[in-house]
Amino acid sequence: MILLVFSIWAMYQQQIMSSFHFSSKVLNLVDTRPKADELKGAVKLDPNLKEYLQFGDESVKESISTHNCLNSTTFATFNRQDQSLSDFISQLCKQFGIELGSFNSGDKEHFGLMFDEKINFVSEQNKNLVNQGFILKLTASPLNYAKYFLKNLSSKNLLSTENLSLFSSLCQDFVFIEAFTCLQGIQRLTKIIEETENIQSSTTYLGLLTILLQLMQQFPQIFPWTELSTQFVRKFTFFVNGQSKLEQNGTRALALEMLLAISEHCEYLTECLKSEMPVDLLIRHLDNTNERVLISSISLINSIYGLADREERINIVKLLHEKPFISAIGRILDREENLINQQQLNKKIPSQPIPSQISSEKSKLYEQIGRFQQIRFDEVCALALRTPTDKEIDFLKHL
Repeated sequence: MILLVFSIWAMYQQQIMSSFHFSSKVLNLVDTRPKADELKGAVKLDPNLKEYLQFGDESVKESISTHNCLNSTTFATFNRQDQSLSDFISQLCKQFGIELGSFNSGDKEHFGLMFDEKINFVSEQNKNLVNQGFILKLTASPLNYAKYFLKNLSSKNLLSTENLSLFSSLCQDFVFIEAFTCLQGIQRLTKIIEETENIQSSTTYLGLLTILLQLMQQFPQIFPWTELSTQFVRKFTFFVNGQSKLEQNGTRALALEMLLAISEHCEYLTECLKSEMPVDLLIRHLDNTNERVLISSISLINSIYGLADREERINIVKLLHEKPFISAIGRILDREENLINQQQLNKKIPSQPIPSQISSEKSKLYEQIGRFQQIRFDEVCALALRTPTDKEIDFLKHL
């Protein structure tokens, strides 16, 4: 009897264990991996957000202050395939407790997202660059940044080093450039630069020149070259011909680079450029030890020669045969040779440096000097191939 009870108990325990280890239903496999376009990361709120919001309604600033959400961070999930950027920004605003209901319906974008590592806005075109584990910054929209800098362009607020640095960085981001251009920002910037008497700080003016030169690299996509005036050209020649109070190597180099760009793209300003920027004046700058000034001066001489008519070219070639030019080129070559010899002594370069070891600035310098040699060679060829005059024939007969 005891043995029978023990057997039944053993069978019962075996049935329980069997039920515990084996399911009566077939379980489906569940993929726990995150979706390819479903990204998880963190978003920081820009502590300077209120400064760049240019709304008449103060409710946003009040909402930010009420919820005490400055310097805060939130975790977020962003589906870059199915979720629009504006929806994601609205989601983030709710997470931060920022009220959006009081905004005007005509304003499409009040906020924007920036990448954390660099000053670049996230847009619908580049949101594919947002990766898993992202860190973004919720800030004002590109349009509001453009309004901020446009409003303060001629005020003391812009003159701080921090503001100029931020403005310069933003002008390398095409998303911001588009917003700034839509507000006629480039026209305003060129006008400020033309009115040099309104800017007393050479550092500020140098910063504005650098920003404009950055923007000019996007011409004519964002701004037509034909909008530049003769007054604009004359203003930059002041930094080269010694008429400006702010003249220094920094502004001189930027002015020469801008004049070079104008010579290459603005045919209608050619006559103004040639009259305001004589070649003999540029030759004086060949003794400048600043490499940017030197290269830009040589490049501009070559560019003006290419724009000149036959008579003007003859006059330029005469200058290239005169002692000031020959001596200046000789000093440049001697200086470069001494530099190479010094580097060889310090074993920084081999005795015969290969082209890949020569910097881009040096390569451009050698290229432009080589063009001078080609100009002189072409003139000699032209003299040799032309029909001699009767006076020249008589002279040769009497030799």
